[in-house]
Amino acid sequence: SLVIGSNLSRELLFSSDILSNERSQVVIKIILCVSNILFHFFTHATKICQKRIYANV
Repeated sequence: SLVIGSNLSRELLFSSDILSNERSQVVIKIILCVSNILFHFFTHATKICQKRIYANV
């Protein structure tokens, strides 16, 4: 049943990819952009936190 489910999901992904190829590319770009911003914000925030911890010590 797992094999049938994976094949079915793959077919669904393939068919939906044909229907909304441009849209999916836009969504992927948005997700990558947002995750990139969040990653930079997170690393920046951790650096600030580390500086404050070292300053307190």
